[in-house]
Order: sequence, then structure tokens, then C-alpha cells
Amino acid sequence: MYLQDHSPEEKLAHFHKAIIKKMQLLQDQPEIGFKSKKHSKFRRTLIAGQYVLIYTAGNERIIINRLKHKKRE
Repeated sequence: MYLQDHSPEEKLAHFHKAIIKKMQLLQDQPEIGFKSKKHSKFRRTLIAGQYVLIYTAGNERIIINRLKHKKRE
């Protein structure tokens, strides 16, 4: 993963914590992410910095479809 190869351990640990916090929030409120313009079943939400999480909200679970940098959209 690019972030892992090009970031110091401290920044990587912060990013990991941000993902965990966002996943906990999504479990409680799965509909908070913006709906995709191209695919209505997908939602996206900002994780940390420029990183975006693309996910699908199911009945009892959140499926992470993709994690990407905003500049690479």
C-alpha cells in the first residue's frame, strides 16, 4: 500500500486509528456517507487527509469496496 511504503510509523498509526473510528461510526450510522453519482449502491466518506473510503451499507454489515486517495479519482 502506498501509504505504508511512503509514510512514517506515527502517521500510519494515526491513519489506522482514523479508519477504526470511521468504521465504528458507520456501524451506528451507515447512511452518513455521500451516495455515488455513478453507482447508487456505493457510498463514500472521508477518512483522514485526502483518503476516501468507498463502501456498501448492507442490512447488518458494512462492506469496504475501496480505499483511495482523492487525487486519484
